[in-house]
Amino acid sequence: MLIVERQSFLGGHAASFCCKAAEKCLECGLCAAMGRFRSLAGNRLVEKLFCSEVSSFSGEMPPFSAEITVRQNPVDPLECTSCGLCEAECPAGAVTRNHEAIPPQFYVIDGVKCLRSAGESCSRCADLCPAKCIDFSRTSKIVEVNPRAVILAAGYDSLDALSLPQYGYGSIEGVITAHELEGLLASQGELSMAGPEGRPRRIAFIQCAGSRNPHKGRDYCSTVCCPYALRLARMIRHRDPAAEVTVFYIDLQPVGKSHGAFIEGCRGDEKLRLLKALPARLSPVTGGVSIEYEEMAKGTNVVEQFDLVVLSTGITPSGGNHLLESLYGISLTRDGFIKTLEDGSTGREGVFAAGSSTAPMDMEGTIISASAAAARVISYLGGERN
Repeated sequence: MLIVERQSFLGGHAASFCCKAAEKCLECGLCAAMGRFRSLAGNRLVEKLFCSEVSSFSGEMPPFSAEITVRQNPVDPLECTSCGLCEAECPAGAVTRNHEAIPPQFYVIDGVKCLRSAGESCSRCADLCPAKCIDFSRTSKIVEVNPRAVILAAGYDSLDALSLPQYGYGSIEGVITAHELEGLLASQGELSMAGPEGRPRRIAFIQCAGSRNPHKGRDYCSTVCCPYALRLARMIRHRDPAAEVTVFYIDLQPVGKSHGAFIEGCRGDEKLRLLKALPARLSPVTGGVSIEYEEMAKGTNVVEQFDLVVLSTGITPSGGNHLLESLYGISLTRDGFIKTLEDGSTGREGVFAAGSSTAPMDMEGTIISASAAAARVISYLGGERN
């Protein structure tokens, strides 16, 4: 089995997520995903190619012929001791490491951010590396394979919040995305931004930021935004009892198997407000952000101030799906996700798809989808032999 990973590490978006446990586990699915990543990383029967993409794919029937372009990481992962010196000293912030829970631990250098990509002769990381495992002379290579079956799992993209000017992302300090909030909590363990005592005390989540908007060509619901926003809200309240959290929503989507009890737990917290309202405009004010919104239940316009505003931006199809469409001869839905048949196949012999490349789904749903696709491939290959 061969995994062709476009990024430098296993994990995709999940590798940057944080545990959302509050007074108890909130069943976000991260632990289950991390357990599978660790199992996969240590499985010698699974070959893994990082920084790689399939550049050609041909054949009407399996076995297919495929060429994989592998971009070489200047850091040798087998020699890297994960000391962190390169990351600390890089003047361009081009060095990153995989999630601490996913072995093996090693660093990679982002070829776009690296000063060498702009023609500069910087070699600070290589000069400082005690293991001498950084070599910029490494070049890309082509690997040829003949797979008998393929599972496409290209993941998803997050909506670009800059496309929502009414919310002031990128221009109003204190407006971030939920994905950025996850990263802050994962790295810091707590929020330490502008606000009283260095922490935001009044926090707002705006749901459906860019989703369910036919004018933007995204009239579908991303389904995952409500669950993760509410879990983040519960976690913030648990870690900081003085914090006040407001969640602006249109409709609340189910949150796991215990949805009713979870929502009741949220509504039972006097400092966690679930407000059915549509924010119309955000403005910068001294010490925070002003939100003007229409409260649907009362039909009145209200203006409130918050220290931090979190945009729950929706899931969009991977930008590479159109390339997959032409490369593998598959079809896409009208929204741009990979189209699958009832049996989970793409309609192309020997080519299957799984996860959020086929539709918006959370980590639990992605694990189920991936497991089902793997089972279908096993059945397909068994039938092929017979």
